[in-house]
Amino acid sequence: MPDNLNIFGVQYPGVKGFKLKDTNGNIQTYIKPEGTLNITSNGTTDVTNYASVNVNLPGSVSLDTLNVSHNGTYTPETGHAYSPVNVNVLGGDVDEDADVVFMDYDGTILYTYTAAQFANLTALPPNPSHTGLTAQGWNWTLADAKTYVQTNGFIDIGQNYVTDDGATRIYINIDSDSLDSHPSFSIQFYNSTGTTTIIDWGDDTTTSSTVTSLTTYTHNYSMAGLYTISLTSNTGGIINFPNSGSTSIVVPTKAWQQQRVIKVEFGSNIKDIKQYNFYGFRKLETVSIPKISGLTFSNNCFEYCNSLKAIVFPPDCGVNIGNYAFRYDYDFIRVSFSKAQSGSLGNSTFTESTMKRASIPNNCTVTSTFYNCKNLKKTVFPTGQPSIGEFVRGCIVLNTLDISGVTTISANAFNNCQCLKSVTLNSEVTVINASVFQSCNALSKIIIPEKVTAIKSSAFEGCQGLVKLTIPNKVTSIEANAFKNCNSILEYHFLSETPPTLANTNAFTGIDANCIIYVPRTANPSSEEPTILEKYQTATNWSTYASYMQEEPES
Repeated sequence: MPDNLNIFGVQYPGVKGFKLKDTNGNIQTYIKPEGTLNITSNGTTDVTNYASVNVNLPGSVSLDTLNVSHNGTYTPETGHAYSPVNVNVLGGDVDEDADVVFMDYDGTILYTYTAAQFANLTALPPNPSHTGLTAQGWNWTLADAKTYVQTNGFIDIGQNYVTDDGATRIYINIDSDSLDSHPSFSIQFYNSTGTTTIIDWGDDTTTSSTVTSLTTYTHNYSMAGLYTISLTSNTGGIINFPNSGSTSIVVPTKAWQQQRVIKVEFGSNIKDIKQYNFYGFRKLETVSIPKISGLTFSNNCFEYCNSLKAIVFPPDCGVNIGNYAFRYDYDFIRVSFSKAQSGSLGNSTFTESTMKRASIPNNCTVTSTFYNCKNLKKTVFPTGQPSIGEFVRGCIVLNTLDISGVTTISANAFNNCQCLKSVTLNSEVTVINASVFQSCNALSKIIIPEKVTAIKSSAFEGCQGLVKLTIPNKVTSIEANAFKNCNSILEYHFLSETPPTLANTNAFTGIDANCIIYVPRTANPSSEEPTILEKYQTATNWSTYASYMQEEPES
């Protein structure tokens, strides 16, 4: 072992610390982010600010294997030193909920900061490194990221890579169980005019292609194992994966083909990721995305990639992200959008992923982007978009979302957001659409804007956290089940002197026996005209709730 072992190669500011563990997983020492750690012959340590490990090993000292990961404490162990020193600066415990997170292409958290710490940075942290990849930098500038954090409180910043030789690499696993029945692996693509692409199959076999129409290339493997298929094009050449129908990059599109792909590293020789290119690649875990101007992500391109962990969009990715692009990627934990993300994020783009948060750029257009993302706790609705659709429908742990700039809230917008505690509605909202807050069990307070004229069916159904609700003067219609099972509401305050039209008698189904429906007091009651209270009590379908009604108390 060398006397001075630099276990990083670069400094890692913002990392809270590292643990040294022995082969049994026992923590041996805590190391600070900068300085020197000395391991001496009696097993004790001198921990100062950390930059390298100085190892002094007399021949009489027995050696044990030691691993390094994040965070921990130190208990000296007499009589032991450690060799080799294995370093994992990316593992262990990190603050995944930190205000500012720097992530790698596979979702690994590299650096974390509080908003205050980040505001004081004078430079972005160093780029990480991986064998065979060239780091291209973070997908946010420091200035833009600081502005975003000041406004939204958090951000996820990612690193982009291109392969070091410009090739596109597809990593496959051919297991022994499938080798006899399916020894072949096929890939299909076509070249741009004048391009020559060499396919290296990873077993010392190559194929050359100049074909400009979609072509299938097949290779038989004689042994099970891990192989790297490398597609190397001549300078400036572009390879194109299929671009029509439900066509995948592998042929035939059978499970045994798709399930062999475990990693993809895109090179400089691609232009677009087209529809269904990686659909159903259930074992695909990581994808590294390069900085390529105008790189597109079409509909369904990574749908049903159940093992895919993360994606980092490049800084100039201002194009649309296709519908369902990452839908049903159940292990998807992190995404880093870039500031340039200005197109549409598509319908159900990340449906049912496991991500916990997403920092959406302000210029995006979103629809049902995070539908049924049941772990999503924090996100940002883009400023300047006047309407919200099913953006976070079914996000059961989401607790707040700023939609103060939204003037149109579509049906089901917050349906089944069971932990949503508060929402501030824009004063220009005129309709509370169907099932907008249905099953928002934790919603404890909401102010319905004065310009609202209609409350649609099931708008507040199952909002069991509400205890009081005021219905503005301009509301003229209330549809079926609008307040069904709002059984904690003990006070409704209707401000209109004219009873709104009730679609039927089930608007208040499940009303608490002690609930009071307050209506305006009649200013100058007379025996010749019915009072406002009487109008409500006798109005069509209102009569069912006549016994719950009272006039507003005198102020």
